[in-house]
This record gives sequence, C-alpha cells and structure tokens, in this order.
Amino acid sequence: MLKKNILKITLSVILIVILTIIINGLTVKNKLSFAEVNKKSGDDDGKPAEEVYKNIQVLKGMPANDLHMVMHFMRSSLNVKCSFCHLHDDKANTWNWESDSLEPKRTAREMITMTKNINNQNFEGNMGVTCYTCHRGSTNPAKTPPLPQVPPKDFTREDRSKLPTDNIVMDNYFKAMGITNPADIKTKYSKGTSTLWDGKSYPVEIYQQAPDKFLSILTAPDGSKIYRGYDGKTGWTQNGNDIQPVEGYSLEVLKQYADFYHELNPKLKYSDLKVIGSDTVDGSNCYVLRGTVSDKQFDRLYYDINTGYLVRITTYSKSVLGYIPERIEYGSYISAGGIMAPMTVEFSYLDPWAEVSRQFSEVKYNVSLDNISFTMPVK
Repeated sequence: MLKKNILKITLSVILIVILTIIINGLTVKNKLSFAEVNKKSGDDDGKPAEEVYKNIQVLKGMPANDLHMVMHFMRSSLNVKCSFCHLHDDKANTWNWESDSLEPKRTAREMITMTKNINNQNFEGNMGVTCYTCHRGSTNPAKTPPLPQVPPKDFTREDRSKLPTDNIVMDNYFKAMGITNPADIKTKYSKGTSTLWDGKSYPVEIYQQAPDKFLSILTAPDGSKIYRGYDGKTGWTQNGNDIQPVEGYSLEVLKQYADFYHELNPKLKYSDLKVIGSDTVDGSNCYVLRGTVSDKQFDRLYYDINTGYLVRITTYSKSVLGYIPERIEYGSYISAGGIMAPMTVEFSYLDPWAEVSRQFSEVKYNVSLDNISFTMPVK
C-alpha cells in the first residue's frame, strides 16, 4: 500500500526518534539514516495520499503525512501486526505495501467504506463510529455480552457545578511548581537517558529556550553525537557530517516539543482552557481541563487534586478514521533551583514501537545558553 518500500522497523524507529526529539539511526535495518528518510517524507508535505503512495482507493484526499498513524489506528483497533493486511517477505525482510493479495486488506476497504457511510448517514459526517467502536482490540467483534455477569455499580453523574474554575486549577499548579510568573523562566537544561521501545537506553541532553528554541544531543554507544534542533523557524538534524532539514509531520512534532511554555503556562497555548470533569491517573484523583489547539486537534490536561502537579497530557488529532490519541505522563517531581520539575516523562502512542520514556538525573531552569546554537549548521 505504501509507495516507498521501507521496512516496518524503519518506520517504527523513525517515529520513536521524532517523538523523543532525538535521532537514533543505529537501529534502522535498511541502513537509511533518519535524516535521509525524513527528507523523502518532506517531499510529501501537503500532498494527498494517492499522489504519494500506490494503490490508495478508499482513503483518497487524506494528507499523505497522516497515513502512517491512520494505519496504526486500524492496526491497534484490531490488535494485529501490519502483516495482517500487508504482504511481507520474511526471508528478504521486505514489504509489498501496495499488494492486494491478502483478503484482510480487501475487507478493510469494505469496512472503511461502511464506517464512512454510517457516520455520514447518522452522525452528520462526524466520527461517531470508528474501527475501535466494534473491534475493541480483536479481529472478530464480540456479538454478545461476556459471562459471567456481575451486578453493575450505580451510575452517578458528576456534579460539574462543584468543580473549580480553570483559573483556580492553574493558580494551584503555579503555587505547587513554585512559579510566581511563568514569563520569568527563560531557559531549561535537562540531562538523563531516553529508553526506546526495545528497552535500550541512551544518554541525552536537552537545551530549551523560550519561546520555541530546542536542541537535543543523543550519545550513541560509540561515543558519537546525534543532534536535533529547532531555532523557531527551521528544524534540522545532524549525524556526523550529515546535516538535513526536518520537514513535514516531523517538523510539526518538533515544534510541539519546542513550545517552551506548553507545560509551564498552558494558558499561552489554549485560548479556551476549561475544566471539564475529574478522573484518576495511576490512582490519583485529577481535575481534567480541555484546551483547543486547532480545528483538528485538542488536548486534555490532568492535574493532581492533592499535589497540583500536571501528571498527564492527552492529545487527540483528527484523522479520516477517528481521533489519533497521544499521551505524555509526568512524574517524580523534585525541586530544580526552587522550581519543581518532573524527572520522569513517559510517551504513549498507537504505534507500540514508538513508546519511550525519559529519566532525568539533572534539570536546571534559567541557565546560561550562550554557548548553545539552535541554528542549523552550514554544510
């Protein structure tokens, strides 16, 4: 189905690198560096999927950059591997993405068409029904309730009139963080390790400068450095003498992570931030706030009721099949020069090969970055 014959593991590692804002070309089995693959994907920016990939039939008009995560939306909804629908040569370890030889792929097209018709006829074109609505992680949707049954709990509707306002939640957060004025915080330095989906960990250093400058330095096992930066306009990567721009979807992800005040002062990012309810995160009671990023994306932010800390951000991005969820969880807060900082950050995505975590050993705010350049190096 895909135009480029890139190994599954390559795409997975690419997304890992994007979402951790580091470069790790060491695990790419087809020997392409991240920068080389990303440069190719940049050529697809803004084009519909059918102009970039072969044999697109029912997903025509969808942005080409969305295809990878839309495929994972279907894969995760059925809890299968890509080879369930796509032809894979085990000996050569290559894919024939555009092949229609497997019946599940042909069935998937029928199911996509059916789902679109249901939504158009019953939900005004909105995504009231998705693949996951029925499949729930199984190739065969359940048709009957499970046994044995137990008496259900009484349903109680939350009294939202008793919820605090977003201003109260934010004031409690700033107080817990030790922040008097978020604008007074200009820089941040973080040092630790990044653990990838395969359990391997690599040393990483991250430099950030308000409002949107970012630089990460990953140390490979051989001691070489792999850089990834954003200077407020241009994203780039450097692996040895190989310097490449970051484009397309990769650039949008990099911009999100370069947003210095995203966590420190959410009011700058969301014009409509409001409390929508309460929930639990790892056993902790939290207030849940919703903020709109764009007409195709919104976030939910979870603040621990007892501590005031931000413990989770879940992002929902609209696609042709449903909202793609992404999640970041923050924990182990300690004081970094009087300002509290999360020392553990965990990322979760529909792509299981992209789940990573960071464990910081050192965090500093308002440090001098005079010797740090966020600008793309000249070749």
